[in-house]
Amino acid sequence: MKLFLFSFLSLVYVFSCKPKQHYFNLQGKTMGTYYNITFEDKDNVVSQKAIDSVLLVVNLSMSTYIAESTISKFNKSRDSFCFDHFLDPHFNIVFKKSKRSPSDNGWCL
Repeated sequence: MKLFLFSFLSLVYVFSCKPKQHYFNLQGKTMGTYYNITFEDKDNVVSQKAIDSVLLVVNLSMSTYIAESTISKFNKSRDSFCFDHFLDPHFNIVFKKSKRSPSDNGWCL
């Protein structure tokens, strides 16, 4: 019985001595909806402002609801469309993928 009690108390001690995990929760509104992010960050380097700025960049590139977004300008163009793929790498990725055929990606029709 003493051995069981000692083992049990040893296990409780070992598992209770874990370093505390630092979980953070960020919430916000973007692209006509809401987001809720929970993450572990020991140094607290991710901020609400950082998340919002990344989402804003993607929104300004991909949103068809924003008249001045890259994709809106592309959709409105008639003959040719020029964009700087260094300034808007998100649109560049989508644009390159859109030019592929289903057989290039191994898709089945």
